[in-house]
Amino acid sequence: MVPQQVVHPDVVAFCLLIAICFAVGLLTRTRFGREIGDWLDEHVLGRIPGFRLIHGMIRQFAGKKGEKSFQPALVEIEEALVPAFIVEKHADGQFTVFVSSSPTPMAGSIYIL
Repeated sequence: MVPQQVVHPDVVAFCLLIAICFAVGLLTRTRFGREIGDWLDEHVLGRIPGFRLIHGMIRQFAGKKGEKSFQPALVEIEEALVPAFIVEKHADGQFTVFVSSSPTPMAGSIYIL
């Protein structure tokens, strides 16, 4: 979409992309930008299956303070102890746990135990 009279359109397009990313980064540091980001997380991205789980794990791995972390646990599945993360505690005493698969730790199974 760069005009044809530009000598190096790839360089100009790359610089525009960097400038847009920089502007969005500055916007997210403002109160208004955080409110927009929170709204997008809640109403748009939060409806994507698995988004909250992956979003929380990435924020936890990045060391975000105040991020609700998943507690590690050993769960018994088919007479074996399996490492897992407690995703949610239910009022009736049950737990929702995430058991990651190998070699992709971001993929796995969710159990209610």
